[in-house]
Amino acid sequence: MHRSFFFLLIATLISPNIFALCTPTAVSCISSLDTLSITALRNRQYQSSPSLIKQLSTNDVLSKYARHYSLDGTAPFHSYIVNYQSDHRLVYARLDIPSTAMPDKGYPIIIFSHGWVGQEKARHYNFGYDLTSLAGELINGYVDAGFIVITPGYLGHGTVDGVQADGFDIMQSWDNASYLAPTFYAIDLLNLLEGLSFLNSADWTKWVGNNKLRPKANLSAINLTGHSQGGDVALTALAISGEGSSIKNSFSAASIWSGNIPGRFTQLETFAPMASTLQAFVSGDGSWTGTAKGQDGSINPNFIFPWPSDFIGTLDTSSPDWTWQSEQRAEPSVEAVVRSRYKIMYDRVSTQVDDLEALYISIRTDEDGKVMIKHPPKFEQQMLAIGGFDAVAFLTEPLVLHYSDRDYYSMPSWNLDLAKRITQQGGKAQTFIYNGNTHGLKRSQYSWFSPDDTTDGFPQAIKRDILLFAR
Repeated sequence: MHRSFFFLLIATLISPNIFALCTPTAVSCISSLDTLSITALRNRQYQSSPSLIKQLSTNDVLSKYARHYSLDGTAPFHSYIVNYQSDHRLVYARLDIPSTAMPDKGYPIIIFSHGWVGQEKARHYNFGYDLTSLAGELINGYVDAGFIVITPGYLGHGTVDGVQADGFDIMQSWDNASYLAPTFYAIDLLNLLEGLSFLNSADWTKWVGNNKLRPKANLSAINLTGHSQGGDVALTALAISGEGSSIKNSFSAASIWSGNIPGRFTQLETFAPMASTLQAFVSGDGSWTGTAKGQDGSINPNFIFPWPSDFIGTLDTSSPDWTWQSEQRAEPSVEAVVRSRYKIMYDRVSTQVDDLEALYISIRTDEDGKVMIKHPPKFEQQMLAIGGFDAVAFLTEPLVLHYSDRDYYSMPSWNLDLAKRITQQGGKAQTFIYNGNTHGLKRSQYSWFSPDDTTDGFPQAIKRDILLFAR
């Protein structure tokens, strides 16, 4: 059936009041989107001087967390919090030192880029130092294998002794709606990277229970891991620090777990609809068939991906278990979600970027009902230049991509496409798919999502990382 065209006009005229927001003191504003491009970020400097400020656990004083991960009654590693200045903002990172024998050249290093936390939880972010955290389990696996692991918290994340990390206003301005927060987090990560020499100059005698601890870090063996949104951060950092970069502490290898890796527009047009409307994953007749084609042969032209998040518990909308799910996915269509989310994105960047002129976006449906989107050419070019997905020329270090076959946050097609383009460019990229796994590379508790023969991919992914990083 032919549908009439719909147009969304978002015109934000830069007024004196909006200019007033973007003064030198309004640190969440930027002069241009061009300043966030991979090219621009490769041409700037990064630096920091991290300091140890707090001890979380030692062999002498076991925390509940350390006791849980201890095999013999002693802490498997020593845990600390460090702080550092990232572009003149105070942020935190968690540092974990192995108790295993130190190699002659020092412990190899892994920087772990954690996933999305969100504004509501950022203040209380605990760097994965709890017994229910995927990050904590991942960190433990790396430290047990003999790696120093350092986990940057990023802007606004974490509160230590009553002091929240700086930059929460920037996080508020750029988190989610514009999908640009990972670029700012990549800057935090690279500033930390350039300050890692502090590991070999810290005065360890100040820390109770560690009078004999004299760890040495091998700055020639720095690796990078990112999960979920942290995969976007990691990919951006890899591109900035890649071939021809002026950064002195380069990465030896990297892995990305369930990474939110594509461009800003693809992320918006995938994540928001899949979380907000049934139309994103049901067939043309409204039932779930795993494809766009319904049992009656009708096609859903705006079908995105067959698998929503496993935590909804059921795909049977007639089931008594289908209650809150209908409220969460109350949006009537993919088109409605895309319209509302792009309005937020456009409003956000228009008020936070100095040099943007009026922005107009065209959203219409074609004769089959498929949503068609057209951005202003300059704005589209600027957004596509942000992030590492389209910067494969700089992704020269060995990279492993771990992902599930049914995770819309890290679609198989994105991972395969990235690996193919990296390889064609002369780089080294491997992909590993974990069938039936969740976003955390684990088996779901629900049989509709994970078949009976599904095994957790998490342990195998850890082993593959360790083999890669130990080269």
